[in-house]
Amino acid sequence: MNSAALLVSLSSLLVNLHLLVSLSDIFVGLSDMLVNFAVLLVNLRYLLVSLSSLLVNLQFTREFCGFTREFEHFTREFYGFTREFGHFTREFRGFTREF
Repeated sequence: MNSAALLVSLSSLLVNLHLLVSLSDIFVGLSDMLVNFAVLLVNLRYLLVSLSSLLVNLQFTREFCGFTREFEHFTREFYGFTREFGHFTREFRGFTREF
């Protein structure tokens, strides 16, 4: 009877050890999950930094577009001035021919 009780105790001990191994696997899985969550948070931080950099670049682009619009306005005015100057030089050439 002692050997039967000893076998039952040993099998119970093995089952408990198996449960402890399973429990340790669960804790390892939880630890891995927490590490992955921390990596996710770090990646989200980098994403936010990249997005803020993109927004800064977009603000610069918007300001540069405003500058190019102003430059386009200036070039149109300058083109109008050169056209008027062309008319003036033609009239002046005609005047000098008559003179």
